[in-house]
This record gives sequence, C-alpha cells and structure tokens, in this order.
Amino acid sequence: MRKNRSKARRRKRAVVADHLQIKTTIDFGEEGVPLEELGDVINALKRRHVDQVSKAASGFVPIAFDRYVNLHLRNNPSVDRKEFASRLREAVNARKAGARCACGALIWSIGSAEVGAACFTCITGDAWPDADYEIDEVLGLEATV
Repeated sequence: MRKNRSKARRRKRAVVADHLQIKTTIDFGEEGVPLEELGDVINALKRRHVDQVSKAASGFVPIAFDRYVNLHLRNNPSVDRKEFASRLREAVNARKAGARCACGALIWSIGSAEVGAACFTCITGDAWPDADYEIDEVLGLEATV
C-alpha cells in the first residue's frame, strides 16, 4: 500500500508538458526497444501525428500549377507572371521537401507563395480548407480543376 502511494506522488511531481504526451499503445514485440532508440520512436510518433493532421485537410481542390497561375493572373492582372510563378514554384518545392509551418503542420503552397511559409490554418484562420485550391503535385493527386 505504501509503495503505491509513493508511485502516485512521484507521478504527480513529474514535470511533463501536456503537449508532449503521446497517448497510444505500441507493441514493441518480445524484445522491446532499446532505451537509446526510445527518443527516435517518440519523435517518429510526433511526426506521424502532425502528418495525420496535415493529411486531414482533404478539403483542398487539386489544381495544376499552370492552371492556377493563369487563374491567379486573371483575378490579379497587375501581378507579374514570371515573378508570381517563381514564388509559387519555390513554395511548391518547399512543400514537397517537407517544409513546415511554425505550428508544425505542412505549409500551404498557394498561400505561402503570397505571405511566406505557413499552413492553411495559420494563413486563413480557418481550421480546414473548404474547397480551397492546392497545387496537385504537392497533394500527390491529379488535378480536378
């Protein structure tokens, strides 16, 4: 009985940030995982969580790069085509390379071409895209528009 109270006290005193806790069940098999590799496992789980949140933004409408450039220029005739296409290409390449927003989510390439490397939520304030465009090659999908 005394031993259990001691464990409970230690758990309460442990300094652990809530945002760093991962609540999941993992089967490491009979041999387990070496203690030296535990940090790598935790980091992989964190990346997987952030990637899942990023992938949940399935409300994006895939659009081809050139088609979006044309659409943007039609709506913004004063924009220089070459300069905008260059900025958009940089943002697309950054996203494909795994660039992340300050919050940890993958960047939104179309928005990042205008305001700098950030995710959809940080740029627009909306939680999920609602039929907003994203370049098809970063989504790994065929353009539907």
